[in-house]
Amino acid sequence: MSGITKEQRIQSWNVQILVGRKRIAGVYQRDNLLSVADIAQELELCLIFDKPGAPWQPALLDDESKHLIILDHQNNLPFPTPDGLRDYTYVFHSPQCSRDLHSLADPCIRCATLPNRRADPRYQEIGKQSQDDRLSMVPLRKVATLKRRSTSASPVSQSPSPTKMSCLDEPIPRVVISPDEARPFINDFRANVLANWCTCVISGKGESWFRSGIVGPA
Repeated sequence: MSGITKEQRIQSWNVQILVGRKRIAGVYQRDNLLSVADIAQELELCLIFDKPGAPWQPALLDDESKHLIILDHQNNLPFPTPDGLRDYTYVFHSPQCSRDLHSLADPCIRCATLPNRRADPRYQEIGKQSQDDRLSMVPLRKVATLKRRSTSASPVSQSPSPTKMSCLDEPIPRVVISPDEARPFINDFRANVLANWCTCVISGKGESWFRSGIVGPA
């Protein structure tokens, strides 16, 4: 099963996070699934922002309602579920201000600059050999594939193993359909599953989170 593209993932979001006019992140929020702490942790996990100073708090400013959501890692209240697509601007807020409604021009608001992606040292790029001696024994994906192909192409031993001999004694299952008849069912299986879904196994709502509906329900 093929994965979805970056553009398809973006189109699935109903919460978009902006810096200026540039979209930097987003989520699909539904039925209070994600908390404010979840959003704060995910943003910190993926992005590095240039914070103006210790007192300033990262926050999201609702571009429509002008309500401010402080990205508190201890806030387990649900993040607001929007009726449609909702944009939030990533800002820094002074804790000395306790007002609910804000604008980007307020002195208690500092606009963020574009963040950098956070590089996790545990992530190893495809095709790159790890410098960690503990992982040097693990072959790369391409090397492992070549080794498997080489092994499969080697001459077959003339003396069958005991396991193979025992398999020969087992009854061969009856074929209920010919390979030629089975091939169309195999080829169409994924498309048929997506075309005939009724509910999602996670949310139970039965609605596609992607407008074209080609990547399954949400």
